[in-house]
Amino acid sequence: MKSFTIKALALAALSFAGMGTAMAVCPSSAAQPTGAWTSQSVTAATLSICPGGANCGGVATGMNGSNCAAVMGTSVGASSIAKSFVTFVDSQHENRFRGRVYFDISQLVTQGFTSPLKQVKIYDSASTASPAGTANTEVGVFLSGGSPPTLKINVANTDVGGANFQTISVPVTGASTGSTNVKRFEFDLQQGSSVGASCAGVTPTGDCFRYWLSDDTATTADATPTGTQAVTNTAWDGIIQTSLGILSANTSYRSTNGTFLVFDEADFRRATFIGK
Repeated sequence: MKSFTIKALALAALSFAGMGTAMAVCPSSAAQPTGAWTSQSVTAATLSICPGGANCGGVATGMNGSNCAAVMGTSVGASSIAKSFVTFVDSQHENRFRGRVYFDISQLVTQGFTSPLKQVKIYDSASTASPAGTANTEVGVFLSGGSPPTLKINVANTDVGGANFQTISVPVTGASTGSTNVKRFEFDLQQGSSVGASCAGVTPTGDCFRYWLSDDTATTADATPTGTQAVTNTAWDGIIQTSLGILSANTSYRSTNGTFLVFDEADFRRATFIGK
């Protein structure tokens, strides 16, 4: 897979193998010009492209057949400003946006991630405009502890009032027969109103949020998402920026977890289903 491509319907396919298709070693940075991402941000944390990076935690290859992965980590007792993430900036606001990413929480589960009080934000797709006093996030994804852990997806939606975000919780099953802690997450978001929306099938109408969560090697299909939700997000002006990694972590996570999260093979598109 090419590490960076831009087409009419494929916004960007971003692995961590660096610019080009035949990198002999993983790049030292995920950010351009050596890496494929627009930028990276690291404060009181680590970000290594592995294998070969300074803090790989045993990661010897990428996911989905890639050679390199991003390994982000914080230490036990890290400060509230600890962060380690990469960012892709689009050339325009998107009326429809599809995103997909692979992630591995094996080391987190091994260290201990059973308390629902532990939470770390790992993904954010944002617009520029938003309702007054409301974050410009359109899709934000958190990992919360539990047995199994939970993926909590916050989707911009003025239908719910209050904070203007709909929270969708999906179990991250793993460490059991037929399932692993290496996952693939994908979503499809349209801009508009929930009034008259139909989110079933491969041609949703109105403003729909559809999502898929599966094991990394599982086959998924456009017609059968894990779940759907009609939303109203007309006060946001469309996704233009996406960040991936450890964007923030609450006190309970930072005080007891000092391990690595692994990410790879992000793909962003306007319309077509992504899957594996």
